Amino acid sequence: MTKLCSIWGKTPMSKTQCKIFFKDLKSRWSLNYILNEKEKPKMMNMMKRYYVSPLYPQLHKKFLKAKDKITRIKYGEDCFRQPSFFFYEEGKTVPHNWSVARCTCFGSENTRESSSRKEAVSKAFRNAIFTDKVEWKKAQGYIPGFSPMIHAHHVNGKELKTIFAKFLLEINYSREELINKLYPEHMNFETCHMTYYEGVGWRFSTELGLEIEKQWIKFHRKNAEYKALDPETHKEVTSEEIKFNTAIKHKVQDILK
Repeated sequence: MTKLCSIWGKTPMSKTQCKIFFKDLKSRWSLNYILNEKEKPKMMNMMKRYYVSPLYPQLHKKFLKAKDKITRIKYGEDCFRQPSFFFYEEGKTVPHNWSVARCTCFGSENTRESSSRKEAVSKAFRNAIFTDKVEWKKAQGYIPGFSPMIHAHHVNGKELKTIFAKFLLEINYSREELINKLYPEHMNFETCHMTYYEGVGWRFSTELGLEIEKQWIKFHRKNAEYKALDPETHKEVTSEEIKFNTAIKHKVQDILK
């Protein structure tokens, strides 16, 4: 039986309908939009009802503990330049960024943790070099929070995928073997050598995971080279790279048929 959820004072809807409704609602808001006095209690009620996670019950408890102190809710961008919601407590300047994507009225409460094993491992490797990218940008004169946004983009011939392929040769593993070693069983967090952190994403953990991360960071530093790109240019370049790689992949698949 389809589970129905009620958000924004609407009659009960399916999760898919809730997701479509909320996506349409957000499309009417510009970034840095402050929810008005009619919208704020509707958002709070949605979070109170549906912001839950069996894996991390403390997240919901934290929200419930802070909800009566929240005076302002802003729709803006998080540190990954993704649309997000910020909940400001009275007397505090740093807001909470509870992931609305976790709300069960939109899908699974494990939205973030349920990435495929391949995707989760890939994100952990990307997150491992995040600090290095920030430090490179700072060396170019970038001041976080003040300077216009720029991306540290790998130069041609030294793309991240190329460096990672060489790293696999260095440690004598295939991609599949490494995934099986770091994340043996999907959604089994007892055997996984990575941990999902709210607001950060997948990061290596355990002695094995951290040792592989250490090797990866060292190898990447030796082989990486960046160029600075503004967000729009970076989006265009990345899009073209994806299209090119996809075309090559399809061509190879056609040849192998």
